[in-house]
Amino acid sequence: MEKRKMSNSPEKVYQSARYAILFLIALTAVNIILSAAGSSRYFVSSVFLSYFMVTLIPKTGLGVAIAAAILVPYLLAFFLSKKKHVWMIVALVLFVLDTLFVIFIMFVLHRIGESPWSMLLDIALHAFVIFELVMGVKYGKAATEAAEEAEEGTVMPHDEDGVYNEVICVVAVSKENGKHTLETTGVVRFYENEIVIGAVGTAQTMMVGSVYAAPTERMRFAYSEIARVYYAKKNERTIRIDLADGRYAYCVFAALANANRDQFTEQLYAHGFTVEPFAE
Repeated sequence: MEKRKMSNSPEKVYQSARYAILFLIALTAVNIILSAAGSSRYFVSSVFLSYFMVTLIPKTGLGVAIAAAILVPYLLAFFLSKKKHVWMIVALVLFVLDTLFVIFIMFVLHRIGESPWSMLLDIALHAFVIFELVMGVKYGKAATEAAEEAEEGTVMPHDEDGVYNEVICVVAVSKENGKHTLETTGVVRFYENEIVIGAVGTAQTMMVGSVYAAPTERMRFAYSEIARVYYAKKNERTIRIDLADGRYAYCVFAALANANRDQFTEQLYAHGFTVEPFAE
């Protein structure tokens, strides 16, 4: 069951749709060459309008030029859809219009007394390609995002608790009077639905409000427990997190690599918090 799931991943479905576009371009190009050479044979699974222009204007360079020009948007759709899924939508729209043109030609043949049923295979194969392109549109966004991450080598940090964003700071112990009595290098991790403050080192202790813990332990609290977040007055580099149960934690940012208060504040904003200045 798992193997089947992997074979139908968004990336593979999307690539199948892209190759359907390339398949159309290749067969249409063969049809153009065959028609220009005077052959009556052609492949039905192709862009019919392009082939029709060669037969409409036979034995001239103009017909071939127009037929080739019709293929240009499909060619762009194939190459550009690798990173931009909107081009899969473009290919789908173009081929739906081509299918409508096939139906129109069948109607014309019927009106002039010719049999249109020889084009049923064209319709059937057009329907199959449209299905492939519809699936490509459906999974396009997920597939192109995954390809972009793979190309850039993007790997989000994670541990047993899931994926997180991390900001390094100095975590300060605060007594009831609000004075900072101890500072130790620590980290703040933003998980999907909670924040973790963890101290680094073994010789010091860390406190959130009045609760002590060993520095190697993480003190975790969920977003729902946060009552308010403040930042310090001008020229200070402190964030204070007040919890709903009356506890609080200070993060004091020092001149550390990849650590600054603005970065931490942006993370808070990104996770939906309102960050307010300390009361005067």
